[in-house]
Amino acid sequence: SVEALLDAVGRVRGLDVDSEPAPPSYVMGEGDAIGDHGDGWDEEARFADGAADDFEGEGSPTRVPDDVWLAADHADPTAIEALRAAANEAVRRAEEDADPDDRARAMGRLLAHVALHVSMASEAGEYAMRDVVRHAVEAVR
Repeated sequence: SVEALLDAVGRVRGLDVDSEPAPPSYVMGEGDAIGDHGDGWDEEARFADGAADDFEGEGSPTRVPDDVWLAADHADPTAIEALRAAANEAVRRAEEDADPDDRARAMGRLLAHVALHVSMASEAGEYAMRDVVRHAVEAVR
């Protein structure tokens, strides 16, 4: 769920997250995107499927720095570039009519970076995920 994603982002950002335990597929741990081995931050940004948070942009692959999950605010250049890279990757996968798993993975990475920006905004008292969802519903109507 979106709540589990926001909780995962909050945990990696060091926030005190008191919510229901995440389903097993969302439990953070070795090999996860924004997980920790219990003794510190994960040395690589990896998703549960084992894929690194790498995106192929125009030309050469771009590595999203692991510390993007700790970005201070939405204007942080690393966070902005990671969001841009995730969006570009999702578009590229759609344009090339990639395998459904590849498209879903790219959309999941984009959603993770959107959740990061929402988390930063929420921490700053600017807006929350419910506000973003409300705007998304309005866009569909």
